[in-house]
Amino acid sequence: MTDNPHDALFQYVFSNPEHAAPALRSMLPAALAEKVDFSTLVLAPGHFVDPELDGHRSDLLFSARIAGRDALIYVLWEHQSYVDTWLLLRLLEYMVRIWRSYRDEHPRAKKLPVIVPVVLHHSKTGWRAARRFEDLVDVDAAGLSVLAHVPRFEFVLDDISRVDDAELSRRAMTVLGRLVLYLFRHARDPEELFAGLGRWAEALRQVVHAPDGDAAIAAVMMYLRKVGRREEDEVVMAVRKAVGDSVFDQIFHAGERLEQKGIERGIERGKREGRRDVLARQLKLRFGELPATVMEALDAASIEALDRMTDRILTASTLAEVLGSDMPAEPKPTRKSPARKSPQRRTRGR
Repeated sequence: MTDNPHDALFQYVFSNPEHAAPALRSMLPAALAEKVDFSTLVLAPGHFVDPELDGHRSDLLFSARIAGRDALIYVLWEHQSYVDTWLLLRLLEYMVRIWRSYRDEHPRAKKLPVIVPVVLHHSKTGWRAARRFEDLVDVDAAGLSVLAHVPRFEFVLDDISRVDDAELSRRAMTVLGRLVLYLFRHARDPEELFAGLGRWAEALRQVVHAPDGDAAIAAVMMYLRKVGRREEDEVVMAVRKAVGDSVFDQIFHAGERLEQKGIERGIERGKREGRRDVLARQLKLRFGELPATVMEALDAASIEALDRMTDRILTASTLAEVLGSDMPAEPKPTRKSPARKSPQRRTRGR
């Protein structure tokens, strides 16, 4: 698991299309969102951020049908205190990496898929730099014709620095998605972060009661502990106060301490289940309904095995190729062995 709490929570929640689809629908311009078939939204493997910037950026890549064609949506989460004036140049580099990866995986492709770049941003000042690549190019009004010969694109910006909590709470997203954006928005002010939990009490309760709610609330509490620089007991008390004793005790047994190892197990379980669900959906879209034996194998697979299978789905032509050595071998019919040997014994007896 990543040591960066922002990246860990971002990946845990929004790598799941159940949370990513409504979040993207709320972020994209309405005219563009109408053209996206969100039922086809699938997480694609790969991270394209420069390793030295991992502490300040996280990214996710999705594939989806847009206006009837295969396309990609690249989401970059900017969690730093300043505005990066050169973000557009970095975005262009990341997009080129994605296209190169696509070419490697689809050597017979004649064209490249559209990439819609989306930036989720939070800083002290809010976004104050260019959003169109051509605005970085040194050209005046007299030389506008030159722009026809340079890259041109604009990223979609969701600047939660400029969104208040009331507006966040009204977004048409999953309750966990809204809660996470609230946490991101107040991460730099631990006092405000914890003070506001009471206003999100109903959201916290809904997260607890949702499927995999124990893992989700564990991820939230781990984030609160790390970014809030609080002791374990303080986080427990804050969440217990917000959701109430009866709801809290549904997650943790009476008297049980909220140990970090227990939280991390919940997060890891949630991450594995999220990867399993994404892979199962990809396999169904590609190969149709899956046999029960395949679903059982996915249920038992480790995170590493699920990642290997997700990588193989891009180039495999059959279900067996995707599963590869990560699919448990069929048990040998040992009970039939004596029946196969008996003719040999009769032959030797003649």
